[in-house]
Amino acid sequence: MPEWLWDGLPPAERVVAAALAEAGAGVIYDAQLEHLLYESGVRVVIRELQNAPQLLQDWDLIEPEMQQAVLLSNNRESAHAFMEFVRSDEAKAIIQGFGYEVQE
Repeated sequence: MPEWLWDGLPPAERVVAAALAEAGAGVIYDAQLEHLLYESGVRVVIRELQNAPQLLQDWDLIEPEMQQAVLLSNNRESAHAFMEFVRSDEAKAIIQGFGYEVQE
């Protein structure tokens, strides 16, 4: 990360960016980020640290994580019924309730 960019980041975003850089390339989920922060000596995750990943995404410094579903089953009827549910408005509301965005 260029020094001018690093210098422009607020403290919480610096902490999160440093933890993500230490983790290397790949997808990092919230629980993994909290573990990385803990390993880096962060014992209390304050609101600024919780919001930092979203801010870094908003600034296009990191990419949002994508969750996808794959249909794997010997029971085609049940598997298709489950996928139908996952695509339903009810399931979308549940997924959004956990803080995820749902793409159409």
